[in-house]
Amino acid sequence: MTRVPLGARDAAWATACVLALLAQFAPADWRPALPDDTRSPAPEGQKALVLLAERAGYETVRRESPLAVVAGEETPADTLLVVLGPARELTGGEEDVLEEWVSDGGGLLFATREGRSLDLGPLGRVEGNGGEDVGRLEGAEPSLAAGLDSTGLKLFWPYGGTVEGAGEALVKAGANDEDRVALTQTWRGGTAVLAAGSAGFSNRSLAWGDNAALAFRLLERAANGRRRIVFDESLNLTGTPKTVALLLDPELRPLTLHLCLLALLWGWWRGRAFGPPLPDPDPPRRTLTDHTDAAGDLAWRTGDGAGVVGWYRRAVARDLRLPADAKERAKRAEALAVAAGRDPAAVRDLFARLAAVDARTQPGMKTAMKRRAAAGLIRELAALRADAGRRRR
Repeated sequence: MTRVPLGARDAAWATACVLALLAQFAPADWRPALPDDTRSPAPEGQKALVLLAERAGYETVRRESPLAVVAGEETPADTLLVVLGPARELTGGEEDVLEEWVSDGGGLLFATREGRSLDLGPLGRVEGNGGEDVGRLEGAEPSLAAGLDSTGLKLFWPYGGTVEGAGEALVKAGANDEDRVALTQTWRGGTAVLAAGSAGFSNRSLAWGDNAALAFRLLERAANGRRRIVFDESLNLTGTPKTVALLLDPELRPLTLHLCLLALLWGWWRGRAFGPPLPDPDPPRRTLTDHTDAAGDLAWRTGDGAGVVGWYRRAVARDLRLPADAKERAKRAEALAVAAGRDPAAVRDLFARLAAVDARTQPGMKTAMKRRAAAGLIRELAALRADAGRRRR
């Protein structure tokens, strides 16, 4: 069996299969970013904070594993864990993991999603505003801690609630302690910074005024000398509803890409021709009735009834060897009538009517003819032809 040489279409199929195979080895960051995670350059994303930390010399990494796995694989004393605006509420086990992380000497920067509340026990509590309009710190209104001097800073810092706890207030919306927006807590050798709302760490917020300086100072206070920063993405991935993106998660991505590769190979196989091209099939045989019906339909659509009668009259004239001239045909009418066993007057009348039809087929004449009249002439000619043929045999 021979195979048709490869062409441009086969090259396209082969390229698609190779790309699907190489996608198995693509890094995790190749997936589309969520609109508000640390990979997203959208206004609600936090990619700018990651880039700011990298430019300052910090080692940054994003982790999509559960918090318990991250806590077991990272060294708390050298690492700052950053959780910004998780898409879902924390479970009791995840809250315990964060407390153990700080108690083991780790750093924690946790900013709740706007309007949500959070209780981390000894580390502090965030009291959300329940989804009401987000408050903002601006101008000389915010009161910052000693290490976060706001002199000369132009701030427009959004927040979504207040922070309660025994730690030091880093940012306050007013002069009262009840207006704390960010709080730091040192507990068992670890450092925790809690912020009410994560909108202040977004790309939009960092692009306004001196908000980037305040965000970086809060990051530095939480790091407290640690040079490795782990940005958690597990709470965003598990809290965001997904449909197609679910198939691209690290656990399901190999299966998804293998199914795509199989679909590509199947499509390539179905579109590939093996062996020489097959010959064109023989056209189906048509009966005389089919041709007659087609000719009649064509004459009806074109309005050329007289032309059809003329075609059939010429065929009968060739078969019966009648002269082409109308006068000569009239002279042969009596001999043809005798040969066919017909009345000569009836045959001469038929030829006279056929002569009238022939006159209508001349250029400039209307060839339209009623179907009943055309069919009657054709039937009479057919009967005359049949009778004359039988007599000659």
